[in-house]
Amino acid sequence: MVYATESELTRRKVVRLAVVALLVIGLMVITNPVYATTTFTVNSTGDEPDLNSTDGVCKISASRNVCTFRAAIEQADATTGADTINFDIPDDPTVPGNEVRTIRPAPALPAITEPVAINGYSQPGASPNTKAVGDNAVLKIELDGANAGAGANGLSLIGARDSMVRGLVLTGFPENGIFLNNGTTGTEIEGNFIGTDATGAMAQRNNTGVTIGFAGSISNNTIGGTSTAARNLISGNDFGVEIVGLGANSNKVEGNYIGTKANGTEELGNSGDAVRIEDGASGNVVGGAVTGARNVISGNGFSFGGSGVTIALASGNTLEGNFIGTGANGTGDLGNKSHGVFIEGADIIAGDATSNAIVRNTIALNGGDGVRVRGALSMGNQIRSNSIFGNTGLGIDLDPGGPTPNDPNDADTGPNGLQNFPLLTSASSSGGGTNIQGSFDGFPNDTVIVQFFAGPAADSSGFGEGKKYLGQTTATTDDNGDVGFGVSVPSATAAGQVVSATASTMGGTSEFSAAVTVNTAPGITNPHPKPGSKVRTRQPAVGATVHDAQTNLAKSNIKLFVDGRARSFSYDQATDRLSRLSNKLSFGRHTVKIVATDAQGLEASRKWGFKVVRR
Repeated sequence: MVYATESELTRRKVVRLAVVALLVIGLMVITNPVYATTTFTVNSTGDEPDLNSTDGVCKISASRNVCTFRAAIEQADATTGADTINFDIPDDPTVPGNEVRTIRPAPALPAITEPVAINGYSQPGASPNTKAVGDNAVLKIELDGANAGAGANGLSLIGARDSMVRGLVLTGFPENGIFLNNGTTGTEIEGNFIGTDATGAMAQRNNTGVTIGFAGSISNNTIGGTSTAARNLISGNDFGVEIVGLGANSNKVEGNYIGTKANGTEELGNSGDAVRIEDGASGNVVGGAVTGARNVISGNGFSFGGSGVTIALASGNTLEGNFIGTGANGTGDLGNKSHGVFIEGADIIAGDATSNAIVRNTIALNGGDGVRVRGALSMGNQIRSNSIFGNTGLGIDLDPGGPTPNDPNDADTGPNGLQNFPLLTSASSSGGGTNIQGSFDGFPNDTVIVQFFAGPAADSSGFGEGKKYLGQTTATTDDNGDVGFGVSVPSATAAGQVVSATASTMGGTSEFSAAVTVNTAPGITNPHPKPGSKVRTRQPAVGATVHDAQTNLAKSNIKLFVDGRARSFSYDQATDRLSRLSNKLSFGRHTVKIVATDAQGLEASRKWGFKVVRR
């Protein structure tokens, strides 16, 4: 396992502090006159500054009607209205076709400090994504950071409330493609390619795709959105999305592809973590309850050993409804190098990671655990209703690595309190549902939510992952900390599949339980005489095939009734065939009933009739 070193994390924080300090010093010299809302149209790929930022006109010289992107930002910053920056940059006549227009700022662009809508889709030939799976956005404006200088961001928004950045390609910046900091609220970042070329198929890295936070209050911002047009592609960077610091609260990351190509089915991973929430950030949501909010977070970490999502020293965040390790269609092996989800709360000095919710995600095919929880102060993290399967490690792993054994009354301590898992004794499928028996040992008089999952097989440890969520039950332990349960969930599970379970209390969610194989009731087929038939002998052969998929039935497990009376019979275990030559029967209607009970007590019965007629 490879994690960022302490020196690397420290270096990144020092660089951020330096960048923030330089931006704040620059902002101190700006005085904003009041103008009405203005639209500035960029018509050049040049990088010259505005001639006079106080006149409300984007123009780089008195003799040239040229508006650069730098000049447009300077004008927008100089007004207090909610301005718009559009693009109408002429094509190069020497280049065939409607090519991408590349802007190479040198040095870094000025910070954006006032509300502004930057609309790359206003460039002729550009159009937003319309596909539910994949991304067919056509982007024509690129910001290239090759000449921007050390520590440069593509766009820095500081205190720029209710702004929007859409329809841009942002590549090659030494720090962030987009940086939201200190008072930036209500801003939307949507429909961009960040860290790739304009085709979305080739990496052109930034250090980090998008960072929210680090200083001041940065809240209620949205990266992406629930519409197809809002989808960002954030791939090919060193790190994908970072939400950092005590002031980085209530932000959303929705509907993005993070670590794939634009098609959503091939890897173009960020080198480290795809999404990282850290250092006290809280109330942030990655994904959401509706399908459009789903992020695809796959293919990341292959250089730095990163995870799909890391929540480090941060509490109260939600990860919901995402695909983590699969393609955009929910299939395909695009696993992240390390864990699907990694939660870490180190100690009382460094910080905790409590009450985070990991719900309704597909977490599959990752190189580490599905979900790993580490650190003594990682408590109360709820991991529920997910589809977790095919990961190299455990489905859910509470440090230390590997299955953690239960202990009496769950008295041990550790991540999520090393929550005990349920003990399952049987699982059977009948009548369109799955019947599950088991027990739980935990704190006395405590409420526990037990969730049940099915899958094709247990992992190599014999413990489950949980590909299909079946349902749950809520129970309360007795004075000794014990409770048994017998539950029927309204979802059938095929014989030979396995069922496992998790337990969740206020202390957090357990690892998956050891798996049990699903049993089904015996089958009774091929009845003779055929139901509803007429026979012309008064001593017909009576019989059927009586088979159990899990166990070999013995004759003692089967009963035969003819016209309501128990009758003897022969039973061949090799062929599963029950047979009897009847006593002499009267003319008319007769009934046969067979009852079979397997080793787990599952009972099947079949009754049919036939008629004896004269020759």
